[in-house]
Amino acid sequence: MARHDTIKNVIAPVVLVVGAPPDLVELCSRAARTLELEVLPTEVERAAQVAAEYRPFAIVMPDWVYEDEPAEHEALAKDVGARIVRVSDRLLPIEALEALLYGRLLESSWRRSP
Repeated sequence: MARHDTIKNVIAPVVLVVGAPPDLVELCSRAARTLELEVLPTEVERAAQVAAEYRPFAIVMPDWVYEDEPAEHEALAKDVGARIVRVSDRLLPIEALEALLYGRLLESSWRRSP
């Protein structure tokens, strides 16, 4: 009898980073490593498509991106069951971003549990 190895896909919780400059993407990536999250950077124009496909628990975006169309961003977050994390131009310490993402992750786990 032939042995068939199976590959188990481990799906990490996803953080969608929308319209962010490289320094914010890097900050999110560093925070994600600590929390064992997957970071998916995307442009604003593709945010809805990527969010629908990956169902992130959090959507991180610079304030200026959010303020361009706040109702649309809030609707997208609601549709995929995510929370928005807004970041100012000054960024924030990595520990603060880790704490925000961890809080959103716990909240998401609680909301999605049966």
